[in-house]
Amino acid sequence: LGINVTNETWGYWSIRPAQIMMCGGFTIQKYIPGMEKELKDGAAYWHELPDLITQIEHYLVHPEERDEIAMRGYRIAHRNNTSVERARELVVLLREYPKFKFYNPL
Repeated sequence: LGINVTNETWGYWSIRPAQIMMCGGFTIQKYIPGMEKELKDGAAYWHELPDLITQIEHYLVHPEERDEIAMRGYRIAHRNNTSVERARELVVLLREYPKFKFYNPL
């Protein structure tokens, strides 16, 4: 189960979902805009608490779906987490930098 510090900053989330995916684990992740570009369909996403509860119940009863998502996540994570891919993403991040809403806890 993944949660985030802030759900308002486009493209900002913990590295934990990718780490889970790289190990072949299944994650239900609190959605942040832009997250689908990184995790794609290798994770399940939730928006509100009732949605999360419904998904947990669903995936407990359907382990084959859970395993399919975990395997997709494994392949996605190993394909996308190379040094070359990270460098490409950094270039995009720097181009998009002026558009970001940054988290300000104050």
